[in-house]
Amino acid sequence: MRERLGERITAYADAGGTVLLVTHDPALLLATAGRCLVIDDDVRDIEPERAASEIAGR
Repeated sequence: MRERLGERITAYADAGGTVLLVTHDPALLLATAGRCLVIDDDVRDIEPERAASEIAGR
């Protein structure tokens, strides 16, 4: 199911749509994100790869 969701989000974005996704799933983040805001004690605009690592606790 998660894989299908990632495909649908990517297809929508590729067609020009805007997607706001809130996730704690690093794999879904990497499969779909072109840009990433991490919101915790502050708000940071960081690369999806770095955000996925932070989510995963690495």
